[in-house]
Amino acid sequence: MKNKLSAYLQILVASVLLAGSNLSALTTHIQLDNRAETILTGTERISPTASGTSTGALQVDGTAASGWTTAAPQWDTTTVADGWHELSLASPESATASVLVLNSSAVVIHEGTLASDQVWQAGVVHIVREWVRIPDGTRLIIANGAVVKFCQGT
Repeated sequence: MKNKLSAYLQILVASVLLAGSNLSALTTHIQLDNRAETILTGTERISPTASGTSTGALQVDGTAASGWTTAAPQWDTTTVADGWHELSLASPESATASVLVLNSSAVVIHEGTLASDQVWQAGVVHIVREWVRIPDGTRLIIANGAVVKFCQGT
C-alpha cells in the first residue's frame, strides 16, 4: 500500500512540476484566491466572480460543488478524490479552471510565514506552493530524508 501511494504521489507531483507555466494559464478565468499554482487542499476560497460578474454556481467535474455558495464561496476539496478536477462557474458567463486536489496525509502543502519553529519530517512529500518566509528567531528544520518539492516560481 505504501509503495502504491508513493508511486501515486510521485506521479501527481511530477505532473504538477512538469506542467509548469501551463498551470498559471488555467486559472485566468476563475480566481483561486490570487494563487498562481492550482494545487488545492482542504477548504479553499473560490471567488464567485467570473470576468467581473457574480455567478450563481460552482461545479466540479460537472456536478454542483458541495457547500459552495456566492455568499460563502468556500469549497471543501475533501468532497472529491485526489487528482485533477475541472472547476466551472456557470451563468451568466462560463469560466473554467483545471485544479489538482491533494488532500492525502502523505502530502503537506506549505506557504506563507512560519508562525513558530517547524520540522518537515521524512515520510511525506512537502510541497511549497507559493513561498515560505522564515522570520528571524524562527527555525525550519528539514529532516534527513524529507522530500521537498517546489511549484514553479517559488
